[in-house]
Amino acid sequence: MPEVIGAAWPGVVVSLGDPMAHAAAGLLASATSRPHHRADPAGLYDVLDDFAAVPVALVATAADAARLGDWPGNRHPRFGLVTSRTQESLSCLIYRTLTLSSRAAADDMALIHPTAAGADQADAVALDELRPLLQRPGRALQVLTHGRECCLMLVDGLVCGRGTDAPPVGADLAARTRMPSCLRGEGCWRQELGDEDRIAASSIDVQLAFLQSCDSISVGNNAHPLSVGVALGFMEGTTVAVIGTVGFHIAQRPLFDDLAGAIRGGARLGEAVEELNAAGEANREFTRFGLLGDPSLPVDLSASRSAQRRHPAVQEAEPADEELSTQQVIVSRLRSLLSLHLPIDERRLGEVERTIRRGLLARGSRQLDMLREVRQTIDEIQAAAVHELLREIHGTWWGFFGTSARAFRQVSSTPVICPACRRESAVRVELAHRLPVDLTIFTVHCQRCGDLSSSTSASPDYEVTADHVAYAPRLRDSELACTLLSERDRPIHGQAGFAFVAGGLGDLPQGRSRPVSVGPRGTQRERWRFRLGEHVQAAEHYAVVASLIEGEYRCANVFVNTLPLDRED
Repeated sequence: MPEVIGAAWPGVVVSLGDPMAHAAAGLLASATSRPHHRADPAGLYDVLDDFAAVPVALVATAADAARLGDWPGNRHPRFGLVTSRTQESLSCLIYRTLTLSSRAAADDMALIHPTAAGADQADAVALDELRPLLQRPGRALQVLTHGRECCLMLVDGLVCGRGTDAPPVGADLAARTRMPSCLRGEGCWRQELGDEDRIAASSIDVQLAFLQSCDSISVGNNAHPLSVGVALGFMEGTTVAVIGTVGFHIAQRPLFDDLAGAIRGGARLGEAVEELNAAGEANREFTRFGLLGDPSLPVDLSASRSAQRRHPAVQEAEPADEELSTQQVIVSRLRSLLSLHLPIDERRLGEVERTIRRGLLARGSRQLDMLREVRQTIDEIQAAAVHELLREIHGTWWGFFGTSARAFRQVSSTPVICPACRRESAVRVELAHRLPVDLTIFTVHCQRCGDLSSSTSASPDYEVTADHVAYAPRLRDSELACTLLSERDRPIHGQAGFAFVAGGLGDLPQGRSRPVSVGPRGTQRERWRFRLGEHVQAAEHYAVVASLIEGEYRCANVFVNTLPLDRED
């Protein structure tokens, strides 16, 4: 076993929780000549504020850190959480941290989803290409792919935070708790995968993992139990540090070269993460990174396998007359939604625009007839678009941005109270299209609850809200509901409905939509009843309440938890 050699590292070590964590932190502090401070949950943020100018390594088990209810790194730019799931694995992590320099030289590996930027320069784009690379130890693993708290998703498999889809042993989790299907004893949520299609994160022998995937850092801000977290899975193995995204992530490009460049320039891990976050904020990118591991740890990323790449800048992107002009505004909104690949009939948009132009030149009953024709056509366009959208949601792993996420840049980010968990952990983000398209997206995202809603309207005088978490027993009637609230002085009309994301792959019922109307300064409650069959997996299924009203597109995400047969009462 390599000997621990004393060194002098910058910053402080803080410990939280049980005596073992305090003892482990004391060893880490002593070996690296840093002061050690014990903290309790109520006073931790004051300690972070006191040491705002230096790196802070917080040593705690994942359970103790999760009780904080938020990601502590939001309060400190050079923060690292030295954590693992058990006291034993935390002790091993401290030892690996102090003996990192004795590990043999190894190569870096890049795993990038085939549809993501940089895939042509990756070492692997799928599980079958990754497996041979894992037969020998690695220095750094770079990942850019879709993800959840529990996994890194690949076309032909996944990297699993638990490493198994078997039911947990000895766990007694409350039925009304958000959790993946494996913890409910009903297998992996990727039902098409076999055991051979999953790789345990803890089995991947790398020193550093850099994860550009949604929700990869989820301790404190975790919505699901810690036993499934993919970053914690890495920390249970041989990994010393995981740098990953906190919450939702829109990947404009691979950022590992930026991290390696900062480290080669002399930055420690905490400083490198600080630089990544500062660059993301300056470039208005929807990215926030966090660190599991010691922020003062020196890491050797010299002679990186990847050459520094340059990415080209993306181009930054009388009463009847008045009513016809209003309808033209609605049509313009609908036309802008074509940039989101919403299934809107562009031919009919052109037809209604020509009718509006003719109506503005007409007078009397002919003008009123044209106005009625315009209104009816817009209603039909919106109804057909929502119907087709719900069919697409039901049949695919749909996302609000589709393949257009990188076409948007962040304009602003405003802290808000999460409408689901009521914590101060959400942001309302404004995203503008990089090209000269009149389209802006407003999305609400919580670091704990995930993506909650997205809208193309900045107007506060009309809202569509939904309950974001629902529990549905099998073989019984359940319902999804939304509330339409208007402060406008005239009636509003459109189409609204719901569908389960990829519902067709999981025996979930088809979605439905209907015309909706809200009177002046009125409120309307819409409900859709559904019944889950007996073969529906007891998992957390994603549903979407979608509406297209006055040309404004809104979606609210609902996490529908199916209760197992023995817990449905």
